[in-house]
Amino acid sequence: MRHKVILDSQILGEGITEAFVVEWLKQAGDTIYAGEEIVEMMTDKVNVSIQSPVAGKIVETCAQPEARVAVGGVLAIVEDN
Repeated sequence: MRHKVILDSQILGEGITEAFVVEWLKQAGDTIYAGEEIVEMMTDKVNVSIQSPVAGKIVETCAQPEARVAVGGVLAIVEDN
């Protein structure tokens, strides 16, 4: 089953509506575990690493480095084991 990795407002903090992709720590085709950091994001207030909600394989990264992603936007697609 495929799962979306979503940019969650709870991770970024209250009042933040978007973030920028700094660097992908994992790429499409990589096998990952649940809770593993897969992408570094930046806002005007904080830098955060986004974790995968499930173990599996990254099928697609949906935003390029320096891309702006709104809260609720899809960052990646992960196919579970």
